[in-house]
Amino acid sequence: MRIGFKEGFIVALLAALAVLPPLAVWSDEVFYIDLFSRVLIHAIAAVSLNFILGYGGMVSFGHAAYLGIGGYVVGICTFHALEDGIGWLASGWLQFPLAMLISALVALAIGAICLRTRGVYFIMITLAFGQMLYFSAVGLEVYGADDGLTLYTTSDFSGLVNLGDDVTLYYVSYVALLVALWLSWRLIGSRFGRAIAGARSNERRMQAIGFPTYSYKLTAFVIAGGLCGFAGALMANHDTFVSPSMMHWIKSGDLIIMVVLGGMGTLFGPVVGAVAFLFLEELLSSITEHWQVIFGPLLIVVVIFARGGIDGLLGALGGARGVVLPFFGGRSARQDHRSGPEGGLARHFSADGSAGAPTAAAGSQGPLPGLASAAGDGPARPALTAALRIDNVVKSFGGLLATDHLTLEIASGEIHAVIGPNGAGKTTLIAQITGELRPDRGRIHFRGRDITALSTPRRSHLGLARSFQITNLFLEFSALDNVALAIQAHSGHSFRFWREARGDPALHLPARRALGQVGLGARTDVLASNLAHGEQRQLEIAMALATGPGMLLLDEPMAGMGPEESARMVQTLRALKGRLTILLIEHDMDAVFALADRITVLEYGSAIATGTPEEIRGNEEVRQAYLGDAVSTA
Repeated sequence: MRIGFKEGFIVALLAALAVLPPLAVWSDEVFYIDLFSRVLIHAIAAVSLNFILGYGGMVSFGHAAYLGIGGYVVGICTFHALEDGIGWLASGWLQFPLAMLISALVALAIGAICLRTRGVYFIMITLAFGQMLYFSAVGLEVYGADDGLTLYTTSDFSGLVNLGDDVTLYYVSYVALLVALWLSWRLIGSRFGRAIAGARSNERRMQAIGFPTYSYKLTAFVIAGGLCGFAGALMANHDTFVSPSMMHWIKSGDLIIMVVLGGMGTLFGPVVGAVAFLFLEELLSSITEHWQVIFGPLLIVVVIFARGGIDGLLGALGGARGVVLPFFGGRSARQDHRSGPEGGLARHFSADGSAGAPTAAAGSQGPLPGLASAAGDGPARPALTAALRIDNVVKSFGGLLATDHLTLEIASGEIHAVIGPNGAGKTTLIAQITGELRPDRGRIHFRGRDITALSTPRRSHLGLARSFQITNLFLEFSALDNVALAIQAHSGHSFRFWREARGDPALHLPARRALGQVGLGARTDVLASNLAHGEQRQLEIAMALATGPGMLLLDEPMAGMGPEESARMVQTLRALKGRLTILLIEHDMDAVFALADRITVLEYGSAIATGTPEEIRGNEEVRQAYLGDAVSTA
C-alpha cells in the first residue's frame, strides 16, 4: 500500500531501529546499541507523557518521578535479593509489574490532588511532588542516597530473557515501545480516549453534558504513571544503576521537550522527539559541554516554525500525497479535530469509516426523544406537577446580591421564560440550577429531589441539559462529534478502553438523527468552528436533546441571530412544547411571548412578577421596569 511522506518516514525509522543492532555489530559500532537503547526507553516514557500532555492537556512537570520510582523498585528489589539472600526479589516477573503498580499508585495519589487545580497551579504542584520524591530518594542512605545505587545483576526472567545482554535488552525495549504505541493508539481511539480529548478541548462543556472529567483525567494520569514506571524498570536494567537524578525536574523537562519537539498529540511524535533529542544531545555534547546553549535555539526554531513539532513538519513536507495506513489514521489530536470534513471524530464514530456529509433525510430518520413532530394530536398539555422548584435561593458576590431570596416553581412540560435587564441574575440562576455555582442559602429541587449539593455531571444525568449564553461547543470537533460526545456521556460505557469508537453505531446513528431534527442533517461533518452562528446555536440544542433530558435550560439561545435564524429556533422550540420542560432566558420579546406558557421577571436578583404572557404584558410594574414599549398590547 502506498503511504504518505510522514507515514513513510515513520515506517523507515521503525525499520531502521529494528535492524540497528546487527548493523552496529557488523560495523563494529556497538556504542549505537547502547545509545538507541536509551532512546527506546526514553521514547516509552515520552509516549506515556504524551498521553496526558498531548491528548489530555495536562502539563505534568514531575513525570520523571514515575521513571525514578520504577527504577528504584528494581534497584531496591535487586539490592535485597543479593544482600539478604531473598532470591525471588530478583525476579523480573515480580520487579516489572511491581514497578508499574507502585508508579501507578503514586500517580493516583498525586493526581488526586493535582487534578483539582488547573493551569500554572497544576504545573507547579506536579513539579513540587516530583521534587519531593527526588529529595526523598536523596535521603535513602541505605540505597546510596545522592550517589545512587549500583545493580550487580539485572532482572531475572527465569532464564528466558537475559537483560544483561545489550542486544537482548535493546530488542526487549523495542518491543516494549511498539506495545506502548499500540496501547496509546487503542486508548486514543476508544470511547475513553474521546472523553479525554473532549476534556482537553472544553472541560466545562464536558461537565455540562454529563462527563465527570476529574475521574477520566485521573484514570489517564494513572495509566501514564504506570507506563512510565515500566520505562524506569527498563532504564535501571540498562544503566545497572539508579539514582535520584532519574526523578529530577530536569529529567521531567527533557521528557516534555521530547514530546514538544516530536509533536504533541501525535502517536509517533514522542518517538521522533526522543530520537532527535538524544541524538542531538550526544552530537552536541561531543562539541561542547555547554551543548544546551546550541540546543535551546534549535528548539525555539522548531516551536516557532513547526508548530506541530517534527511530526507537523513532516506532514507539511509530505502535503496531501499518499494513502494513510490504518495504524496511522485518526490518532493525532490535530488530525482528529482540525482536518476538515474528512477528518475529525466523525471517522471514529462512523461504522463504515466513510466520509462525506449525509443528506438531510438521512440525518432525520426516526424521532428524537422530546422532539417528535407536533402533528396529529397536537402539542401535549403541560402537567401540573413541578419539575423544578427553587426555594428562597440566595447568591452573592461580595456585596452584590445576584440572587436575592428567589423562589420559583416550574411545572412539568411548560416553557417558562425568565426575563429581565442585564445584571438581573438570569445566567447566575441557571449556573446554580446546573451546579456550576452553589447557592449561599436556599434549596433547589428537580423532579422532587434535592439537587443543591450535586455536581454538574450528576445533575446532567438526572435530566438537566443546558445551552450557554455564549456559544459553548467543541470547536475543533465536527458537528457530529459534538453530539456523539453528548450521547456517549449518557450511554454508561465511556470507560471502554479497547473498543473503537468509530465503529460504534450506538453513538453516530442517534447523533445524525439529532442533527437532522434541528436542521443540521447536511452539516454533520463540518467543524463546529466553521458553522454559522445560528447553526452553532442549533447544534447546542441538538447536544442538549441528545442527552435525553427532562428539562432544558436555554440561556439566550437566539442571541446574535438574524430574523431567519431566530424563526428557525422558535420553530425548533415550539416542536418541544409540552414534551419537555424548558426554562428559557431570552431578550427577544417576540420569541418569549410566542413560546412561553408562563413568564417570570427578574430585577436585581428578585422576582417582581410571574404570570402568563397576557398577565405580564398587562403588568404596569413590569412594563416600567423592563418591557417599556417592546411588547405591544395590541
